[in-house]
Amino acid sequence: MKIKTAFSLLIGALFLITSCKTSGDDPAPKKPKDGKSISISIEGEVDEREEARYLHLETNERHEDNRVKRITARFDRNELVPAIAYVYNDTTGHYVAANIILKAGERVGTRLSFKGDIAVDSTKYYNKLSIYIGLKQETGKSIEDAVFSCGKYSYNQVSKEVNKEVIFASEDNELRPDPVYASGFSAGSIKFKLSGAFFMASIRNESGAKQTIGGIKLHGFGAGGVKIAPPTPKHKAPRLVAIKQGEQDCTNYDLQSLFEIGHNATAQHTDTGVDKPFVLRFAVYAPVPGHGWLEAQQVQDKQFVPLENAQMRLRTPKAQTKSGVFFNTNLVLESK
Repeated sequence: MKIKTAFSLLIGALFLITSCKTSGDDPAPKKPKDGKSISISIEGEVDEREEARYLHLETNERHEDNRVKRITARFDRNELVPAIAYVYNDTTGHYVAANIILKAGERVGTRLSFKGDIAVDSTKYYNKLSIYIGLKQETGKSIEDAVFSCGKYSYNQVSKEVNKEVIFASEDNELRPDPVYASGFSAGSIKFKLSGAFFMASIRNESGAKQTIGGIKLHGFGAGGVKIAPPTPKHKAPRLVAIKQGEQDCTNYDLQSLFEIGHNATAQHTDTGVDKPFVLRFAVYAPVPGHGWLEAQQVQDKQFVPLENAQMRLRTPKAQTKSGVFFNTNLVLESK
């Protein structure tokens, strides 16, 4: 009996943010008196058909072979979402970076908004805006030192969640003068997109012996951490970059269970009350584009270590199919 190799996941564009209209509940931003800041008013809406910061598996929507087929996203009602905003000039490279708080609306997972002032150099001109969600600024460090660290766990079709540790970015947005306030700006039709991609990895054992797998090691793709490289005279816009290079750019994803895979077999799961098993695919988040590979690992003394008598057939993820930012790939173990 042939089993299909992937579960279909709906994923795509993210938040749609447009310049807002003021209401009685949300007072209009006041014109700064010192001339050293600009007012920015943003109001957005999360498209419920698409992905967002938290990716939840809806277990009530399944294919005929009983595999989860849909992912949805929700911000909690009135949730405060920290973000980093870069206001910059894409000709000179001059910029300012600021922490902002996006606020979710009354309806769960539907609206985001920001109204406030951002301090700037009054002698400089700024025409672009980029916003990043998911990076953290440690106490005592500057905004430019904010970093993103990959999560600890991998998730599969049986899990309730995919991953909470992800980056969303909306880059290179035009800043336009606000028609009402002389010092105000707006950036319309902003779209947030997931940075990087998820590898949905199946694990097949062709090593000649049973293997017990407990983790997947991600090499490259910003696995060792990601930061925002600020604008410079050479690169005049902020961009996400990997912090570590080479062998240091790696991290381990815990599969949350040990999976025993016999020779010539693939990791599978059978739901309670269902006779037909399906191939498990483990979600591994790669935060930035680039080069790298995935490595199945065993667990010894609560530590992830390379397999003793097996190795990966390929050191580069090969995507068999693609759905949005999800890449299906097969990890094949062979004898050393």
